[in-house]
Amino acid sequence: MRKRIPALCLCLLLLAGCFTAMAGETDENAILPEAAFADVGEGDWFREAVLLLTEAGIIHGFDDGLFHPEQLLT
Repeated sequence: MRKRIPALCLCLLLLAGCFTAMAGETDENAILPEAAFADVGEGDWFREAVLLLTEAGIIHGFDDGLFHPEQLLT
């Protein structure tokens, strides 16, 4: 039981740090970069997520420079 308490505290601290970092990135007043992909339009519901993930280097799109939102993820 005593070993679980420090592990639980560490997990809670890590989660709190993750949520704090995420909250700062999704600020409504944050300035997003210009669209990285020509097929991600201003009115698309996923635009902000695509731009944030692209800026973070998590997604890169296809070799033709497009995002292709209609295709399945692999």
